[in-house]
Amino acid sequence: MKKRIATCFIGLLICAKVLSGEEERRNISFTFYKSGVDKVEIVGDFGKNRKIAVLPMLMEEKNKWVIHLSIEPGFYCYRYFLNRKHWRRDPNVKEIAISKVGEIEGRFSVAEVYPTQYYGFIKLMKEFLHEGKKDWAVKVLIEASKKFPEKSEIYIRLGVIYEEDELYGFAADAYTAGIEKNPEDYKLRHLLALCYEKMFETTGKAMYKKNANKQWLILKKRPKYYEEAKQYLMKK
Repeated sequence: MKKRIATCFIGLLICAKVLSGEEERRNISFTFYKSGVDKVEIVGDFGKNRKIAVLPMLMEEKNKWVIHLSIEPGFYCYRYFLNRKHWRRDPNVKEIAISKVGEIEGRFSVAEVYPTQYYGFIKLMKEFLHEGKKDWAVKVLIEASKKFPEKSEIYIRLGVIYEEDELYGFAADAYTAGIEKNPEDYKLRHLLALCYEKMFETTGKAMYKKNANKQWLILKKRPKYYEEAKQYLMKK
């Protein structure tokens, strides 16, 4: 009995760590090919509390420089420093950020390190929103939708972000994608109907009102949305 209680207690501790995100680290490798150099370092915000870190890379083969890092999920800005003289961005990475790492300002390559658990995606998305990095938050949600397509919350959060910027077409696409995966989620249908109403109000195009009415007709069959759907269906 005592052994069972102890096992349960350890399990709860592990679960608490998982929920807090403390254990979530990813093993990431960086590879850079360059001839004619004696030393290559990777410089980025890999340090504690995203402080600048200057880390030496190892030459595994001729012209091949490698480093393996264990880091928390996030988007990291970095560049390569050759012979302590020349800067180079990662030629294999398209994502570029104009940022400041330590005292270094300029264009950096961006390493996108995603979580493995659903809670980690939501946590990372909230952090980016708090920092005002809305496009990075959107990228995290889009990546989350690929791994967890059944999670309605992803599509709702995406749609809300788009609507805040009055990107109603993108918002409608997000809600629609969510409904395709979760056809019985009437909250998504409600948001989609309201989004189409906004599109109709801003453009005057009848097609958007028609699309809204399709959703209202479905929502009218649900007691929670009956009265609201009835009122919108009466509008021309």
